[in-house]
Amino acid sequence: MNEQGGNTYTIQGLLTLGFFIFRATHPARTRLPFSALIPQTGSAVSESQDQGTVELQSTGVKQSLLDKINPIKLFRKINPDNLVKEGRVMTERRSYAQAQVLFQQALDLNPNFIPAFIGLGEMLASRGGRSNLEAANKNYQEAIKRNPFEVETYAATARIYDRLGQKKEATLERKKLVVVKTLEVDPRNAIANNNMGILLLQQGQTDVALTYFQKAISANQQYDVALRNLASTYLRMAFAEKSNEEAKNQLIAKAKVPAQKAISLSNTPSNVVVYGRVILAEGNTEEGLKLAERVLGADAGHLDALFLKKSALEAMARFEEAAEVAKTITIMRQGIAEGAMEGEA
Repeated sequence: MNEQGGNTYTIQGLLTLGFFIFRATHPARTRLPFSALIPQTGSAVSESQDQGTVELQSTGVKQSLLDKINPIKLFRKINPDNLVKEGRVMTERRSYAQAQVLFQQALDLNPNFIPAFIGLGEMLASRGGRSNLEAANKNYQEAIKRNPFEVETYAATARIYDRLGQKKEATLERKKLVVVKTLEVDPRNAIANNNMGILLLQQGQTDVALTYFQKAISANQQYDVALRNLASTYLRMAFAEKSNEEAKNQLIAKAKVPAQKAISLSNTPSNVVVYGRVILAEGNTEEGLKLAERVLGADAGHLDALFLKKSALEAMARFEEAAEVAKTITIMRQGIAEGAMEGEA
């Protein structure tokens, strides 16, 4: 075996080349693995239904088939990088179905291969049409989920939302892009770290989000918003603990420290509600209800405070009162939805 320049030459490879040359010089239908060849524009290639192969019909000129096959590619290692490179070539040639097969083969080899998700996004965006654009965004989001610092992916998703006429979503993606670029320039920026934590929470990466909230607090220990978000994240993790009561209580205790500090720094309704949620999680229903009513006394339509009050009343078995609060929440939500629709119009 000889390895040079990323290519592996084996006896088996030479035999494979001999087989293809033999088949190319005998009139017949020749079947090749799709990944082994790069069809040129205008070649007689059609997709087959069995395992991603392609078929080339004999044109009567035996050498023309051999010309369509680059023998060097027969020895190229089949790996995600090479498959994505070939997929991008197919996208540029508008051979979209072939590109999709190549990108999918790359993901079959490595389900977390970010360039394959981006390649699929680019290919689907190039095809156009609403369903393809929506599918493109899904693939871009898979890439971002695996690496939130894929800067150009945010820009790509923003452009797709523009094409779909979803201006609010496009604006949000550009805000995310600003956050990522800010952290590249200033990794200790407290606001950017806090916002990155929120983005990670939205993508389900709770443990990593905690790290960014902690970075924000490390950069600015008076930053009550990051303290509140850190407490809320610990609470989210605590509520996710269904069977391990000890672990749940430990997470609630962790949430209480930043929640207390946040409310000591700034007595905002949001900070009060988060602290109230921690108190309620500890089992202090009376105090949780008092904190909810304190916020609602200043803002009767504060949704988070209404949810806190409803939870406290349910914990106290005051179900009729809790049901009335639930009705208020439903009305408030409908009002918000109608207002958003009017704004969009």
